Amino acid sequence: MGERKFGINNWNELPENFEIKQFVDENYKIGNGESQKEVRERMNNVLIDILDKYKNKKIAIVSHSTAMLYLLKKYVDIDNERNCLFNRKCFFNCMENWKYCEIFKLEFEENKLINIENIKEN
Repeated sequence: MGERKFGINNWNELPENFEIKQFVDENYKIGNGESQKEVRERMNNVLIDILDKYKNKKIAIVSHSTAMLYLLKKYVDIDNERNCLFNRKCFFNCMENWKYCEIFKLEFEENKLINIENIKEN
């Protein structure tokens, strides 16, 4: 799916609290970089293409953690404590538990997410 576009030439150009600002405001971006919303839509379009092409198959997709969180935000709600909720049930706290290596199992039926769980070994 590709790395997200930050809109900078080197890491020193990232504003303070960039990650938090982009997490809170889905339209926040720098210059010609991508917003959270743009990353989410780009990733979701590719995901739907993959689901259509490989119907009824088990698929593994590897992505950068922040981009993956943005994709998940398309399908889940995040409450004030930053708990990720699917069907009103918490499956993960994205601020307390988020590590750069997370494993989520997403189950789709007719391109609709029907279940999600964090399956990383503790």
